Amino acid sequence: MNPAIQHGHFELSSGRHTDTYVQTAAYLDSPKKMEQLGKALAQEWYGPVDLVASPAVGGIITGYEVAKQLSVPFVFTERVEGVMTLRRGFTIPPTSKVLIVEDVVTTGQSASEVANVILESGASDVGLMCLTKRYETVPGFDKVFSLFTASAPVWESSACPLCAKDVPLDTPGSRNLG
Repeated sequence: MNPAIQHGHFELSSGRHTDTYVQTAAYLDSPKKMEQLGKALAQEWYGPVDLVASPAVGGIITGYEVAKQLSVPFVFTERVEGVMTLRRGFTIPPTSKVLIVEDVVTTGQSASEVANVILESGASDVGLMCLTKRYETVPGFDKVFSLFTASAPVWESSACPLCAKDVPLDTPGSRNLG
């Protein structure tokens, strides 16, 4: 049994509902495993990259591990009053080629918000990598590399069959923290 795959009734960061949740935090208790996952992602990268950027909270450790393997600096973005931004003294040099790294990608909303921060700095995003993606394509990104694909139904909350059955809802994501 994979501890990262959970079954039940979940609200994703996008507001959509699903019966399957990918909890990559299940691997965070093993620095060696996270290092191996970061190495596996980094080995798939095919072009120049000056910096890795990830959204907080979920993408931080995965992004850090990929940056470590690529021997490039790492930054992460955070939402301030709902807007993705750089904080903590992080900067992105204007001519940088920036690789976005996530833990799980469903709609690509967080990755798109990170891409906007990158573009506002004058840099360019060169791709998106993640441990797990929920769809084959991610809007706004030509190519998304992932180690795993988690195929599971996703419903708008208004059309969720689990809501109709009054199955208790769990909201495990990090989008609305703090």
